[in-house]
Amino acid sequence: MKSARGISLLELLVSMTIGLLLLLIVSGLLVSLLGEQSRERRQAQLGAMMDASLSLMAMELRRAGFWNGDGAPADNPYRELHIQPDGRCLRYGYDDPPAPHPPSVTSPSA
Repeated sequence: MKSARGISLLELLVSMTIGLLLLLIVSGLLVSLLGEQSRERRQAQLGAMMDASLSLMAMELRRAGFWNGDGAPADNPYRELHIQPDGRCLRYGYDDPPAPHPPSVTSPSA
């Protein structure tokens, strides 16, 4: 009769140790990759928010000085920009654009 021989206890312990080490290495890499992905996503969101903010600021500054009033340009109360000496604040103003007139409803003549 042939004797059936399996894995010894020492071989089992060595293989489990190697498996656990590999599992620790892979999980460390996964945590590192997830952290990097999260940082990149936050940077992309910040970039998008900065682009939107700069676009809004540019649009507002293009409107600076708009005046819907009649008269000479020198009469425009919104024509001046006020910049603080330290350059950290810019104050400007503009007039509201005229409200669009609602379409008139006419009855068809009979």
